[in-house]
Amino acid sequence: MNARNKRLKRITVGLLMALVMVVSMLPMSSFTAFAADATVTDTAADTTYPYAVVDTAAGTVTIDGALGGKTTAEESDITALVDAIKGYVDSEITTIIVTGSKSPIIDMGNYTTTAIGEAIYRLSGSGTYDADNQYNGKIDLILSDVTEIIEYEFQNAYALNSITLPNVTKLGYRAFENCQYLKEITFGSVVEEGSPAGDDFKDVGTAVGGCDLVLNHGQQDAETEYQANLADMLWWASTKWKSIFLNHFGGEATCAAQAVCVVCNNSYGELADHSFDVTTGFCNVCGGYQPAVDSNSDGYYEISNAGQLFWFANLVNNYDDEAQNPAANAILTENITVNQNLLSSLTYDENGAVTNGDSFRAWTPIGSVTNIYTGTFDGNNKTVSGLYFNDSATSYVGLFGWVGSGGTVKNVGVIDSYLSGYQGVGGVVGVNHGTVQSCYNSGTVSGSNYVGGVVGNNAGTVTNCYNTGTVSGSSDVGGVVGVNHGTVQSCYNTGAVTGGDYSSVGGVVGGNVGTVQNCYYNTETYTGNAIGKNDGTVDALTGGKTAAQFASGEVAYLLQAGQTAGEDGVIPEVWGQNIKTSDTDTEYDAYPTLGGEKVYYGYNSCAETATAIYTNDSTVTAEKPTHSVVAATCITLAKCEKCGVEYGETTDPNNHASDEFTYTAKADGTTHTGTYKYNCCGAVVKIETVIEGSTATITIPELAT
Repeated sequence: MNARNKRLKRITVGLLMALVMVVSMLPMSSFTAFAADATVTDTAADTTYPYAVVDTAAGTVTIDGALGGKTTAEESDITALVDAIKGYVDSEITTIIVTGSKSPIIDMGNYTTTAIGEAIYRLSGSGTYDADNQYNGKIDLILSDVTEIIEYEFQNAYALNSITLPNVTKLGYRAFENCQYLKEITFGSVVEEGSPAGDDFKDVGTAVGGCDLVLNHGQQDAETEYQANLADMLWWASTKWKSIFLNHFGGEATCAAQAVCVVCNNSYGELADHSFDVTTGFCNVCGGYQPAVDSNSDGYYEISNAGQLFWFANLVNNYDDEAQNPAANAILTENITVNQNLLSSLTYDENGAVTNGDSFRAWTPIGSVTNIYTGTFDGNNKTVSGLYFNDSATSYVGLFGWVGSGGTVKNVGVIDSYLSGYQGVGGVVGVNHGTVQSCYNSGTVSGSNYVGGVVGNNAGTVTNCYNTGTVSGSSDVGGVVGVNHGTVQSCYNTGAVTGGDYSSVGGVVGGNVGTVQNCYYNTETYTGNAIGKNDGTVDALTGGKTAAQFASGEVAYLLQAGQTAGEDGVIPEVWGQNIKTSDTDTEYDAYPTLGGEKVYYGYNSCAETATAIYTNDSTVTAEKPTHSVVAATCITLAKCEKCGVEYGETTDPNNHASDEFTYTAKADGTTHTGTYKYNCCGAVVKIETVIEGSTATITIPELAT
């Protein structure tokens, strides 16, 4: 009999009358975290014990099980190890991870064990250190690389609360006998017992109401439910197991599918982490979406790639079991591209139907009639490119499908996109009951009814938006808004607009029962009216302009003039345009732009024929300036120094244009009368007396006529 066992009162072995079988779905990955090559981060070396690394944040300590490469241990090694573990436990670091395939052996005279086994034993109430039982049930031990537990190694190890054995396949005789405070034993591999009558686990957990046993699913077979080499261990031990769990075994999880147990062929465990493309934000394995984050803690998810945009749509729409939040806020931090060069890549049949739609990543609009978006989406003056949606049976289509009262979409441009649906189709928003401001579309938008370049069906407010893309539908089709029940203000359209019912097709709004103010359209790309069918209010400014009027800066000026002061009393600078100044000018805007160069209107000349112009020159005046007269001289008529126009009929012989003179006289040193003439007109100035030196140096007295 082992010397340790002589100290303990024997417990009569009883037959286990009932076995509770609970099949667990615990993943094998819980074991691989302790692989031999695992790294421990955010740690610091223990200065008091040379074989340990402490991770205070995780509450763990990792000990070199070989104690620096030893095969046998001395008493001093055990003492140091015990003192170190005591210090960790006293500091509430109770998870002890032991690396290495074998702990050094120590010969205690009447028994032989491992260094780690002896240390745990000495910390137990049955050992020499813990007469008051203060360490009983305190330690969670993980032997990450050990493949065999030798006989008696953890016998009477009261200090153990749990033990995890990822790679153990063989148990020695009575390896865990009388571990009375042991609550859980976890095996990661199929294990062979060492005791013929179940004594490996005799009296385990008796002080804590029993022990949970976690086995590898490979331990089970079809015939006997458990392999024969574990029959005694399970059925004849005096231990009454609280529960027996079976860990599934084998298989490999991906981000798209769980691992499949090689024994029962069932899926189990967690999905693997995604592998997101650093540019697109889509998973390289399953196509999943990279989550957006609120790194500034300002209540806005930051979206920097297409995957995060799709993730945000899921967040709002409650797809893919995401926790729905239709009031979530977001801000774009980069321009987003979903499909590269979309419009130029599309192919069509003879009826105009797209034939290669399956080649592109399809878009799902943010918000719907059942998941109405009520948050704030700030495009931050960025663009979303390459959206593709093509389903003539689906309504409420756009970057956003449905924006509700209180929802806001602003500062975003939808470009190079193809959005085609049934009703309520817009480049930016399908149906709007909230606010859409400072947005634009340059893609292709089509549908049946309520189709608009920016918003399909508006019952809210659309301000400072524009469309340059192609818009088509049957009825209630508009360059900016398809049908308007709310307010459309300071917007324009230069894109082509076509519809079947021309009575409700307009360059700005198709059908209006609301208010339209200060909106314009290009009469050369759409030849109809600004409003297709009007049952609401339209101001006198709203109407068509030629391409030349757009290019001149006129429309930009009118749009900016329609802005109102904010709460601070300041009128915001919204619209602008870099106006072409010459035929050689290549840096200019043909149409107004949001945030563009400021446009002024006024006169830059006082000429009689001068007219007011639109310009980026801030020096123009609202009223034509008066001439700034430069008087007539002896040789010129009077003129305006601003415009250069001459006026009057005569010169002024007494107002000489020059103060310079030409002197004609003989330099002979005599005194005589000299003659001076103005250089400008030749008028003579007579000097009565002039004294001339021989060097012809002349002293000119005050001139007199």
